[in-house]
Amino acid sequence: MSKFLSLSFALLFLSGLLLSNAEDKILTEDILNFEQVDIVDTGSSGDIFLYEKTKVAKDKKTYESSLFLKNYITGEGFKIFDKRTSYSNVQLGQNGKHIFYIDDGAGALRKTKQIWRKSIPYGIRKQLTKYNGDIRNFDLSPDETKIIFVGTAKKETDSLKPIEIDRYQFKQDRQGFLRDVSNHLFLFDLKT
Repeated sequence: MSKFLSLSFALLFLSGLLLSNAEDKILTEDILNFEQVDIVDTGSSGDIFLYEKTKVAKDKKTYESSLFLKNYITGEGFKIFDKRTSYSNVQLGQNGKHIFYIDDGAGALRKTKQIWRKSIPYGIRKQLTKYNGDIRNFDLSPDETKIIFVGTAKKETDSLKPIEIDRYQFKQDRQGFLRDVSNHLFLFDLKT
């Protein structure tokens, strides 16, 4: 009942807003300029945090995201990543001097996802892992000396056989038992 009331109130409010002033119409371009803001990570002391702004791209088919760092105490902030990068799983280091994230690898590993570290505020980035496969997720130790990550590896194609359960046999399996990728946990030591 409360959802119905809040929905009807919202519709009543929006219709009143649209009809109240014919000159102040909400256009499609106005909706496309809305930005969604999400908190990505917070420092251990709580005074610095990473946040992301996402909006519809100019082609109106994709989204653009930019990552920012803000110091809550001083009010200082700056952009870390622009909308052109393909970062994911961003984590703020414990001392606030680095961020760790997953992005495309460099060189021979450019078609894989690797873990990177970027220094703050200078922006010097370094690829930490050289894993021959994609890294899907990771977490840091509190002292930033070890990383545990989930890596995907290709299975050997000869070992793929249908699994027979009772009298039913899987003839075609999309992303199930017969997929050619498996996930593994790895521990990576940053000191070595």
